[in-house]
Amino acid sequence: MNETPQISARHGDQINQNAHSGSWHLDLGSQLLTCSDEACRVLGLDVGAPIAFERFLQCIHPEDRPLFDRAWDAAMCGKSLDLQYRIVSGGQVRWIHLRATFKGDASGRPRAADGTVEDITDLKRVEQALNSMRRQREELASHVPGMLYQYRLRPDGSSDSPFH
Repeated sequence: MNETPQISARHGDQINQNAHSGSWHLDLGSQLLTCSDEACRVLGLDVGAPIAFERFLQCIHPEDRPLFDRAWDAAMCGKSLDLQYRIVSGGQVRWIHLRATFKGDASGRPRAADGTVEDITDLKRVEQALNSMRRQREELASHVPGMLYQYRLRPDGSSDSPFH
């Protein structure tokens, strides 16, 4: 298939929107963050104009800010940044997966960062529901004597359990 660059870009934008993910670039000198439209939507920021990095930081859930700060500081010292944390936007709490790579100047001092951001709120809700069910199962199992934990079905059709 031979697509024009404009069609390819629109197709890529649609994929990012469907995946709730987008890209961003931070100039560390000016402290200006430039985001794709979908990254702005994910972060709950205004689409279309560079954003002061401080405005981005204000979106981070207060309980997750120390985690973010530690990960960011480590990334500024050469570690990779791959972090899941919460943001507060429009009165709602959402989970974000942020990844970044830093580019340095000749002396190795970071001068810019490029990355991606993905809304993983639905994934986190499923994880929380699974954890809740797991806790309920464990609570139930602790009250049922002789609870069957393992069942083996052999190729010949016979079966057994280690608890009989």
